[in-house]
Amino acid sequence: MHLLGTLNSSGNPWPSRASLWRAGICGRRPLTPSLLACWALSFLLLVSASPRATAADLVFGHIGAHTGVQANTGKGLRDGIALYFESVNAAGGVKGSKLVLEAVDDRYEPARTVAAAKQMLADKKVIALLATLGTENNDALVKSGALKGNSLINFGPRAASSVLEPSQETFRVRASYGSEMRKILSHLSVMGATQLGLVAQADGLGREGEDALTKAMAGGAAKLVAKASYDRATSDVTGAVTAMRGANVQAIVFVGISKACADFMKLYNKAGGSAPVYAISVVDPNVVAKLAPGDAARGLIVAQTMPSPAKRATPLIREMREAITATGSAVDVNYTTVEGFAVAKAAVEVLRRSSALTREGFRNALAKPSPEIDLGGLFVNFSNGKRDGGEYVELSVIGLDGAIRN
Repeated sequence: MHLLGTLNSSGNPWPSRASLWRAGICGRRPLTPSLLACWALSFLLLVSASPRATAADLVFGHIGAHTGVQANTGKGLRDGIALYFESVNAAGGVKGSKLVLEAVDDRYEPARTVAAAKQMLADKKVIALLATLGTENNDALVKSGALKGNSLINFGPRAASSVLEPSQETFRVRASYGSEMRKILSHLSVMGATQLGLVAQADGLGREGEDALTKAMAGGAAKLVAKASYDRATSDVTGAVTAMRGANVQAIVFVGISKACADFMKLYNKAGGSAPVYAISVVDPNVVAKLAPGDAARGLIVAQTMPSPAKRATPLIREMREAITATGSAVDVNYTTVEGFAVAKAAVEVLRRSSALTREGFRNALAKPSPEIDLGGLFVNFSNGKRDGGEYVELSVIGLDGAIRN
């Protein structure tokens, strides 16, 4: 895997505040616009000193949290993409050219997401962005206008579809949160649960999840009777646990990240909570099971927009496992790495269909009529500029001792 920038000791390709201060580049101050500009300059200096792709290489960018509260998700997406690229390169690349991934850690901070995207936009070798992580981060990118009217595509981002809707430069591989909520409500209907509680991250992700749930409930028997939120920076869910324990809810819908969900499950179950908890696909059940071991997360039901990693007969999963064996990779096969692998495979298929292996060729291929892409049991369709390519949703549940079942 090719990383943009030089990795520091924490595995972070961005310069740390402490390292910049020691180098005399920036002072110990809050992240003001001037400091951000200073940081961006230092980033460019690091990039210029790092190994770069050759002129013949096919470069894609990834921006996500590789450190901090969303590190498990960001690194999973990155590693899934890198695994697919390595597999394709071992088979001769794309028309003889090698695929290269330039991955940037934005620490789950929207300002850094925008800054990184602008750097990749300026680098003409970058064909497209892959699996940009975070609803708030993607929202900031769309609102910045950085990609508007340009040929650089934000392909397969992990974010709510509604914040991406204004952007003609964004194409999604995963199903929408609306589709996930409808799947959850369908299951709740069978269970006879109508009094629902909502725990949502206090940011764009939480707002989009609540909006998707509200729209999915319209005209049905289910009603939202209790709501609670938690801060995206701290993931402290103590207040949310208290609120849900004190409410008369028959089920809880969780809209947030894996770490916060794991903490919620541990505290809620310890406090004697009995309502089943459902989460959207932002949550990786494998990560939750590791952070809340034993029976702490037992019963958590998660909507998934990717095929189950446990279903080895699914062609996409079989291909991924074969790639791990062939390359000697240590990548774990979970829902997040599967998504990264699927996004990379879809992007390479679009590239193969393009008239030129360039940024413009990639965008033009998405704008013309084309057959549905079979990723191996997962189908996406971007024909004639369709920007929501995926519709796949299934439910998984954490069982005894953290085992994931479908």
